Amino acid sequence: MKKYVLTGGPCSGKTTLLDELGKRGYSIVEETARKIIKSHSNLSHKEKQERIFKSQLEIESSLRDEIYFLDRSLIDVVAYSRFHNTEPPSLLKTTRLEKRYDLVFVLEMLKFKKDEVRIEQNEEDAKWAHRNVIKAYQEYGYNLIFVPKGSVEQRADFIERVICGS
Repeated sequence: MKKYVLTGGPCSGKTTLLDELGKRGYSIVEETARKIIKSHSNLSHKEKQERIFKSQLEIESSLRDEIYFLDRSLIDVVAYSRFHNTEPPSLLKTTRLEKRYDLVFVLEMLKFKKDEVRIEQNEEDAKWAHRNVIKAYQEYGYNLIFVPKGSVEQRADFIERVICGS
C-alpha cells in the first residue's frame, strides 16, 4: 500500500487537488481536522487535537487499497499542536511517524481566505502554519516534494508524473 500526503498551509488547494485526484480514480482520504473542528467547536484546542489525531490514526489504520492520497496526516496534527502552544496528542508517544508515508507533497500557498472553520485568522497565521507544517515533516525525516502553483489539472498532472517515477 502507498500513502501519499497532500499538505501545506491553509488555502493551498489541498482539498481541490484531492477532489481532482479522486476524479482520476485514486482513493482519497478527506481532511479529518475540518470535520472535527466544525462539529466540536466547544472543545479546547488540546481536546480537538487529541480527537483529530485519534480519528486520523483510526482512518489510516483501516486503509486497504493500493494507493491513497491523504488531505493532511498525523504530522499536521503535531504541527498544529505547536500552533496552539499545546502538548502534542498523547497517542503520539506510541505512534511511529517516521516512514509512515511514502511521499509528501507540499502545495504552495494561494491567496488566504478566512472561512467558518479555519483557525488561522490572517495571512501571517497562514504563513506560520505553512512553515511549521514543512518543519514538522522534515523533523520526521521526510523529503518533501513541492508542488508548484498552477491549475488543479496541472498540479494533478505533476503529482501523477512523480508517483509514476516512484
